[in-house]
Amino acid sequence: MTVETGLPLLFRALRFAAEYHRDGRRKGVGASPYINHPIAVASELVAAGVSDPEVLAAALLHDTVEDT
Repeated sequence: MTVETGLPLLFRALRFAAEYHRDGRRKGVGASPYINHPIAVASELVAAGVSDPEVLAAALLHDTVEDT
């Protein structure tokens, strides 16, 4: 699966994570929306050369599993 063919998966993962974390805020200065964290993790993976949509979706969803 390429990133292009995996876009629907990535959008579903992002939508699910955003809904799950909709009321969450990061602790500390600024208390930014929690969804920023999984997006940052996925972005770091892309910057490191990861292009597998399933791995990127897992990055977006990783805290939804940890928090349940």
